[in-house]
Amino acid sequence: MSATNRREAIIEGAEAFFAEQGFKGSTRELCKGLGISNALLFKYFANKDELLEEVYRRHFLRRWKASWLTELEDRSKPLPDRLRQFYREYSEIVSDPNWMRLNLLSGMADISLTRRYITESVGPIFCAIANERSAILSPGAPAAYENIDDLPEDELELVWHLHSTIIYYYIRKDIFGVRVSEDVDVAIDIAVAGFCATLPEAVA
Repeated sequence: MSATNRREAIIEGAEAFFAEQGFKGSTRELCKGLGISNALLFKYFANKDELLEEVYRRHFLRRWKASWLTELEDRSKPLPDRLRQFYREYSEIVSDPNWMRLNLLSGMADISLTRRYITESVGPIFCAIANERSAILSPGAPAAYENIDDLPEDELELVWHLHSTIIYYYIRKDIFGVRVSEDVDVAIDIAVAGFCATLPEAVA
């Protein structure tokens, strides 16, 4: 196995390991599970924090589409259509059980991976959604929100309500193992309809 492939295999194995064991799992346990020595692991990564940084890049960022932000801001399409399209594509990421477990376990272990993801990746999406809503309610007004901290509390909660409905669908399905709609598109349509109910009837 080439050095590049070996490094990628370790990162992939670490992603599965931490999703199962949590972030308190030791590198010694990780190496045992991967069938490699500690020395080999530390040949590629200086320490656990460096390995976690690579897990973050692979797990949180690799499947993120830069085009999502542009597509959400494309006013040639009705906002409900843009939201449905985004959440249908985003659900392809969320539907990976390891994705959900790593997100939840990161927060529970007080590791910053999920917070970084929300701030750096999800935050701009939230701002775009809030700005598009504002453009409908106040035509001609400039975009008001550039980062997630700019959002007023009511706007923040409104967008989180939309977003977390889709996230919680997969928590119920893959973490709790309870009944959900067999078609995630149904959950997406309901969530988007609820969000758009705050807009003029012609838009919603």
